[in-house]
Amino acid sequence: MFYSIVPTEAILGLQDMEKREIIETQAGFVEAVQTPDGPAVSRLISTDPKSYLDPRYAPGSPLDGVPIGVGRKERV
Repeated sequence: MFYSIVPTEAILGLQDMEKREIIETQAGFVEAVQTPDGPAVSRLISTDPKSYLDPRYAPGSPLDGVPIGVGRKERV
């Protein structure tokens, strides 16, 4: 098992073909992927451990329940 803040794809050199979006929220940043039901949480990037216990930020959760912050950035 390997724990790191660096994405697994970057460590293993894998190409991630899914288009991902980084969205600023009140809890930090959420990486979202597009699903047939709309955007969903892929991972949470936050310095607050309590944010990771919030079910709204669980992987696979739809983004309609996530309070969006000010900025919005797209990653290719």
